[in-house]
Amino acid sequence: MAVQIDYSDLRYAQAAVEYGSVPDFLGKHGYAPEDKNPRSEADRWRSENKRGRVAR
Repeated sequence: MAVQIDYSDLRYAQAAVEYGSVPDFLGKHGYAPEDKNPRSEADRWRSENKRGRVAR
């Protein structure tokens, strides 16, 4: 009998070990208080990508 592996659990566990917390994750990716602002970056990304959207 084959064993089923839930890879989503493995990815979650790997992320928890690698980063530990949301602030650790954000800091590691350049969103610390003295670096990029996540909200500003998200707003910039949205405004840049609106122009390329095609209505469905």
